[in-house]
Amino acid sequence: MSISVSTAGLTQAYSRHALDTDVIEQEKKISLTSQKNRYLKRLAYSPATMKLFCALAENRLFRTKKAERKLFYARLLIMLYLHKGRYQRAGEIEEYLQSNADLKSKLRFTIGNFQPSGVEYIGRSFCVLVDARVQDLSEYLLSNIEVVDDWLTANLADLQTHTTLFFMSGSGPSPFNGNLNDVYLKLGHYRKQPHDREIVIHAVIHEIAHLYLRNTLGFRICQKEFGIRKFFDEGFAQLCGFRAVRALDRKCAHANTCAKAAIAEGISTLRESISNWDNTLFQKRYYPLYQSALSFVAYLEQEYGYKTLIELFRTSSYDQNIEDTAAKLMGNKFPDLLENWAEYLDDDSSAQKTEFFSITKSERTNTRTLHIEYDSDYPVYPLKDVLVCDNSQHQLVVSSTQKYRYQKTGSFSVECPSDNILNFVIAFDDMVQEFSMRPDL
Repeated sequence: MSISVSTAGLTQAYSRHALDTDVIEQEKKISLTSQKNRYLKRLAYSPATMKLFCALAENRLFRTKKAERKLFYARLLIMLYLHKGRYQRAGEIEEYLQSNADLKSKLRFTIGNFQPSGVEYIGRSFCVLVDARVQDLSEYLLSNIEVVDDWLTANLADLQTHTTLFFMSGSGPSPFNGNLNDVYLKLGHYRKQPHDREIVIHAVIHEIAHLYLRNTLGFRICQKEFGIRKFFDEGFAQLCGFRAVRALDRKCAHANTCAKAAIAEGISTLRESISNWDNTLFQKRYYPLYQSALSFVAYLEQEYGYKTLIELFRTSSYDQNIEDTAAKLMGNKFPDLLENWAEYLDDDSSAQKTEFFSITKSERTNTRTLHIEYDSDYPVYPLKDVLVCDNSQHQLVVSSTQKYRYQKTGSFSVECPSDNILNFVIAFDDMVQEFSMRPDL
């Protein structure tokens, strides 16, 4: 693919705004690349320089040889073009990424191929734009969307942003852009069923809650505290989302069940998983990171109050250590808060033990992988609702290739040696089922 971009005057304009590399080199803790990226993002998101940036980025995207730089420019351009309604150009850049095997292998999400249907929902503080390929599904999922505006007005009255949500086809991660107040929500793994509608309405509030933290309270995710800040951030977003759909009690019961399984392996393992957030999120998708975040933040709200949580986010500026802030507001640093939360979970009985799940077939596909088929009275998502550990409480890898996340009948795989006894915890809302099995008997 080739482009024709007039760069007359761009070089001078860029030079006038260029970073002083001598100053950057003196700041040994900050890399030149990260400084340059932050500067370019300021150009991209400023109304005065957005057009200039797009021309510059288009030029750099196709001229640079470095894959990481190509991805940096492409991601920004796709989001900017979606924001501006230039859907065809966003799609062309996405197609360029998909056609390059090296670039495609590095993508964590794809959002450029948006095909507008003309169907939209306009609320007081947000709007939804619908992809033509998920129009019918979206109309069902949006049938209770009024609760979002009502809840935001009642609970986040100082919300300062208007959010655009793109309901997109396909599946995978659903990112957001806090500078543009845009959310890219993938619907390909949902169906027309009440459970999925509740999850999607929750997701809308969830993403707007992230933007509330960023743009109203000023809470940022800085690299030096990335994991711990994301733990608080995601826990709060889930808290808001499930409270809005009046599902918080049962979803907290589910989160507590999953968090207990994580803690059983050791607080140190949980802390390591939080610290290595991205690796856990993308390489250990079965690990109950989001569930633990919800359980933890809900516990903090119960112990210290909602206003204290808000104050924590408001006062944890980019340069302020969030552990120090938590210690000032709650009297304990993060490790102590985790220990107190774990003790609280020891006495938690919010989930009712019952039987609703059965294994209908299990067979080995190789010496380390057990394939399992199941029936359930309720729709379960194996990567979030099925936890399997060995007798040492080590959590085993659970994977699933089924198209839809939440199914009453489905399958998943467990990575386990042949001599392992498998201990299952199946969680659905405020119900839990526990059992053990030896896979080769």
